[in-house]
Amino acid sequence: MSNVVALIGRPNVGKSSLFNALTGSNTALVANHFGLTRDRQYGNVIGTSLVLIDTGGISKESSDLSRAIRVQTNLAIEEADILFFMVDVKEGLLPLDKEISQFLRKSNKPIYLLVNKVDGNKQESLVSDFEKLGFKETFAISTAHNKGVSDLIDILLNIDTIKKTDNQTSRQANKQANRQANKQTKTNKQTSKQASKQQQHKQENTQATKT
Repeated sequence: MSNVVALIGRPNVGKSSLFNALTGSNTALVANHFGLTRDRQYGNVIGTSLVLIDTGGISKESSDLSRAIRVQTNLAIEEADILFFMVDVKEGLLPLDKEISQFLRKSNKPIYLLVNKVDGNKQESLVSDFEKLGFKETFAISTAHNKGVSDLIDILLNIDTIKKTDNQTSRQANKQANRQANKQTKTNKQTSKQASKQQQHKQENTQATKT
């Protein structure tokens, strides 16, 4: 089974733009409007068997739309093996980012922090502010300028390769186990057959002695 990666974050941090860049498609709608991505969208990462999920932005609003997006996002988190948590360097580290990070940690899944909209030196100097979230895997990217996207693809390619190797190893182990089980079954049948013959021979000898 393929690994699944989910894009999580506030509205308008660039999740859909990154989804399109990583999948080489224009499936996800991109615009600066809250709620544009409501349902989960799926695609395959370029050159891999990995499945990428684009989700709507998590907000503090209590509207029906916000609740629907939350439900879809929670489903994506449950489905995913890896989480890409996106934030916006230009808006800075917001309280909601901290809340989302704490929520994602409860999933006990690998989390990569993607600091988006790092378009120049000024934004580069602000990336360190997000170290307060405590994630070891942090990447400065700019989906608008395609900065850092190739690095993410390389990471995903590596994950995909490891996954395929693990699957191949697992399949080989299963085949070996099946061969051993079949061999043992065959041996058991032969042993049972021999025991049956010996029992039959013993009964015949006993009958002959009585006669």
